[in-house]
Amino acid sequence: MGEIEDEHDPSKPAEIRELRPDVYLVSGRYPLEDLRTTLGLALESEQVETLGGFLTELAGRVPRQGDSFTLEGRRLTVREANRRQIRWIVIEPAA
Repeated sequence: MGEIEDEHDPSKPAEIRELRPDVYLVSGRYPLEDLRTTLGLALESEQVETLGGFLTELAGRVPRQGDSFTLEGRRLTVREANRRQIRWIVIEPAA
């Protein structure tokens, strides 16, 4: 059995996907609010609502592919980004 999709929902890739145990690929558009419930990460900002926006705010610029941040015992590495936005971030335990 697979996922049941609503015929009215446009097809889009999952915003968060487990690559292997405790390693996740997360969309830059993923809401900060949801990170607390899905991964236990309590990242908060008065200015932005998404993970990509949070990392951009933290860096003071749009981070580039390969840039990484260590927050709350996790390493967040930008996997895909362009000049305007972060598309995908890998979240894994910090070494």
